Amino acid sequence: MEFYSHVERENGEIVGKTLLKEHLQEVANLAQKFVLTLPIEASEKKYLTRIVNLVSLTHDFGKYTTFFQDRLFERKNHAEKANHGFISAVFSSWVVSLDKELMEGNKYAPLTAYFTVLHHHGNLGDIEKDIPLKTYLDNPPSFLTCEDNSLRSKLKATIEQIKNLKKHEKAIISELKTLGLNIESIQSFENNWIEHLKRLRQLYNELKKASLEEKIKIAFQTLTLYSCLIDADKRDAGKVSELERKDLPDNLVDEYKKEIFSGISETPLIKIRDEIYQKVMAKITSFPLERRLFTLTAPTGSGKTLTVFSAALKLRKRIENKLNYKPRIIYALPFINIIEQNYAIIKNVLKNGLPNFKENETQYLLKHHHLADISYKTKGTEKPLDEALLLTESWEAEIVVTTFVQLFHTLIGFKNSFLKKFHNIAGSILILDEVQNIPLEYWKLVRNVFLELSKRLKCYIILLTATKPLIFLPEDNPLELVDNHESYFKDKKRQKIKLFVNQEINNIDELIDSFIAKYDKNKSYLLVLNTIRSSIEVYKKIKKELSLTSSVQIESLLTSEMDFFINKQQYKRCIPKIKSTFSDKTFIFYLSTNIIPKQRKERVALIKALLEVGYKPIVVSTQVIEAGVDLDFDEVWRDIGPLDSIIQVAGRCNREERTLLGKVILFNLNVAGFVYGKTLPPLTKNMLFIKNAWEENEFFDLINAYFNKATQKVNIEDYSDFIWKGIISMEFQSRVSEFRLIEEKGNTTEIFVEFDDRASYVWEKFCQEVMSEKDFKKRKRTFLAIKRDFNNYLLSILLRENAILPPVQCGYNIRTISFEEIVYEDSENIKNAFYSKETGFIHEDILFAW
Repeated sequence: MEFYSHVERENGEIVGKTLLKEHLQEVANLAQKFVLTLPIEASEKKYLTRIVNLVSLTHDFGKYTTFFQDRLFERKNHAEKANHGFISAVFSSWVVSLDKELMEGNKYAPLTAYFTVLHHHGNLGDIEKDIPLKTYLDNPPSFLTCEDNSLRSKLKATIEQIKNLKKHEKAIISELKTLGLNIESIQSFENNWIEHLKRLRQLYNELKKASLEEKIKIAFQTLTLYSCLIDADKRDAGKVSELERKDLPDNLVDEYKKEIFSGISETPLIKIRDEIYQKVMAKITSFPLERRLFTLTAPTGSGKTLTVFSAALKLRKRIENKLNYKPRIIYALPFINIIEQNYAIIKNVLKNGLPNFKENETQYLLKHHHLADISYKTKGTEKPLDEALLLTESWEAEIVVTTFVQLFHTLIGFKNSFLKKFHNIAGSILILDEVQNIPLEYWKLVRNVFLELSKRLKCYIILLTATKPLIFLPEDNPLELVDNHESYFKDKKRQKIKLFVNQEINNIDELIDSFIAKYDKNKSYLLVLNTIRSSIEVYKKIKKELSLTSSVQIESLLTSEMDFFINKQQYKRCIPKIKSTFSDKTFIFYLSTNIIPKQRKERVALIKALLEVGYKPIVVSTQVIEAGVDLDFDEVWRDIGPLDSIIQVAGRCNREERTLLGKVILFNLNVAGFVYGKTLPPLTKNMLFIKNAWEENEFFDLINAYFNKATQKVNIEDYSDFIWKGIISMEFQSRVSEFRLIEEKGNTTEIFVEFDDRASYVWEKFCQEVMSEKDFKKRKRTFLAIKRDFNNYLLSILLRENAILPPVQCGYNIRTISFEEIVYEDSENIKNAFYSKETGFIHEDILFAW
């Protein structure tokens, strides 16, 4: 009898089959390769290589039952008896326990194997709940008393599955021997599996009493093993070909700077950027490679992106030469708009210095977030979508630019889809930009994880920021890459901005009156509010009072002759048309998550293009704009929030020293608590409202004092320790799953906005070719092809009780705003509309997302 692991179907017909023995061997080969590339201790690598081989060869053992084979070929439904996860986990763990060398090196190896295989088709659970209690295992009838219905069904099904396996024992044992597994008989497994489960329970009880060091070691070994197995399993099932690693010269940024900046006259800002660059290069090429924790602290606008990328390239080359492996460079940022910006910078550097970059673009540089294209290009050829998705989600590239969500939900994660790339983070150079955006309550947790990553998986970690948060402690001994960095913050000769505290503004009417009184049409302005509701109200009132032209009038003028996505270069080509159509150079723009991602991206590009040719727009926004968006305003007004957020948004003021002194006006509308909680805004107010103005050279000491006080007020211990204990005790479902990098503030609903012709096409394709398609692979493939477009028209709206919403269509839980329900500009007559092209979602019964 032949046994199969997978079949491939097209239109309901089988077009391909994979033999089980071949799948097991290929997974073992690939998983071992993953382990062998890990830059870990030799003893650790030897152990993981041996256990990953056994686990890979046995992870699908339950597929040898005719119950599974019948389901695979759709001959008969055997319900629980056709499931293979539990029996495979028990068998794999038992096989591992028979390996004397493994057991001598690590007595917890069977526990790790069991937990890994049990969850290889799903998310990680809680190991304590996964192992039956001894009282349920004393004799088979006691299975019936097991309180966990799912576990009881698995125990009962295992008895039937073993009986079934014995019918084809000779063929199964023969195949296992060809795989190098010397198993005497199915009978020997039948005689031992219940006692083995009892032994697993005993091992777990021993692990609970083990030292903290031992628990952490077992937890990280388990995560690494799980990652290697599921990534190898998915790649083999998807027939993903192996890719060779690529070289990266360490002078790419040096050559890029020579070419791009040659002939440009030196300004004080350029001089500072070069000075910081040279300091970092000197430090990164001379420190002992045993040090793995770094900070790079420099003011906003000091060229940190190019500097840290060059440092990473030089560090990578040192590691290659001295330690004989190629670390990936993983550049993580908090927001998608910053990712797009920094990705473009890195891409330009690579295009400039790598002759074969275009043909192998994604092998060199990968962008990973939910709005990114699913594509993978190597050797001049685009990979099929299924394969591109697997390679993207595994971070199979030399440089990965991604979000904090992707990174931290892998490092502090329980989901299969995130953890399959965990092993590819080992040994990497991790760059975390705008690191102060990590919620303060998780700082201790993040520190614990970083310390273990650097110790056990040999990662190099660089925290990049202008407002240095207290994540690493002095005893961690992080190396600061910018010597005397305080001087750049405190230099009185380099004052670009001044922070003014307006204690007289306490409501929106007072804000509007103050702004109108001080408004100068020869200045550009950014106003940042804490809530969408207040931002829309401020936008409408300023527009009305000053009789300003809204951005939608420009956008409607230009979009008909543009491509789907509009960038700054396209807008710049249209400046003559804008000038000839609008006599006034003053426009007002609205930005927040209340408008669809497509609009936000294009609106930022238009604002940037206008600013660079001398226009003086007013932009009213929420905190979506505050970090990393490369816009430069003469004056910034900001509702009070946490101090680090205020300093971040201040970085949007006079970035290029275009005026003698930029102004940042701080006020308090008393709504910050809804967004930031009840601790940080009052702390900021108490620190800032003691005087009417702050010089920029005071910010450095101010933010340090703020972080010290904030860490004392926020209960970091409880938040961080709860999750950290979940990792080290392998309670992933009940504890680690509670980790939320982005806090959800209530129930949300997703709404697709039929904004334009492209949106109509995407929605029709989604309904007709995704939701109506019965073949899973075809459905998935079609959605992947439109996923980027689809998400760019998607809103996530926070709900309140009894809210009136657009209808659900296509039998899917996504509501739709049709083209007829969209208005051009905000007006009084919006009763039948749900969306405005000017300010986004407009229904009054929705509690706007903060």
